[in-house]
Amino acid sequence: MRIFCFGDSNTYGYDARSMLGERLGANERWPEILGKISGWEVVNEGMNGREIPESPWFLERFDHLLSACAPVDLLFLMLGSNDLLNSYCPDIENIGSRMEKFVKHVLKHPAVDGRGKKLFLLPRRLWKSGVMGRSMSAMTGSPINSEPAMGRLQNSMGSGLPIQPGGSCPWPMTVCI
Repeated sequence: MRIFCFGDSNTYGYDARSMLGERLGANERWPEILGKISGWEVVNEGMNGREIPESPWFLERFDHLLSACAPVDLLFLMLGSNDLLNSYCPDIENIGSRMEKFVKHVLKHPAVDGRGKKLFLLPRRLWKSGVMGRSMSAMTGSPINSEPAMGRLQNSMGSGLPIQPGGSCPWPMTVCI
């Protein structure tokens, strides 16, 4: 089985202890751990700072990466953290809309071609982060109710699965196709 993991620094394995964006060891990165435990081939296409792709260049880049490792049996998309953190005033509706457009783009890719079950793992509530330079603690700020935007995303993708609670989840969206 081959799994393609496309995401941000959470997928890449960014080492928050480093000052220069160093990477955690393979024994600490979730895609590599998944591969080791399962015996499956796991392709880690995480990148520090990645946001939900929407421009033609970034969509073409995604298409190229996915085509290069096709065929794939599972596809994990782990995006949205930077869309929240890099915004002075995060707009969850806009982030959900961009994720919906991206997932629809992914489902049209020849390596996926609309096949497979969709599983969405989403926190029920997201937290507004502070202004860059201030504390980015998830426990400060006021909650953003993500259920309406994420519910629409699930419904439009044809998933009958309920939104999973997980208020302490450190990332806003994980999509498994």
